[in-house]
Amino acid sequence: RSKYVVSGSDDSRIFIWNTASGKIERVLEVKDPIVDIVVPHPKQPILVSTGRDGVTIWEPNDGEQSEWRNVSNKLTAIIENNNKTRSGGSRRVMTH
Repeated sequence: RSKYVVSGSDDSRIFIWNTASGKIERVLEVKDPIVDIVVPHPKQPILVSTGRDGVTIWEPNDGEQSEWRNVSNKLTAIIENNNKTRSGGSRRVMTH
């Protein structure tokens, strides 16, 4: 069972809910006016959100999920590294 549930909204926010208490743990402010979909990574503290402006990737600034940042600018490097490892390079697990 997951400790958190995430949801998007039509007011430029992502909500992270605690499943045990039912309370909101964090609210992320986004640039997009509507957040259509929010999907958590199954093992890492990473979220992906979509809206009118496209896809945004989020990760904690401090590793403790108290501050989150947009890391979409890392996506190109992650894809390039994944492609390199698929074509016979060193095997490293990367999240995307």
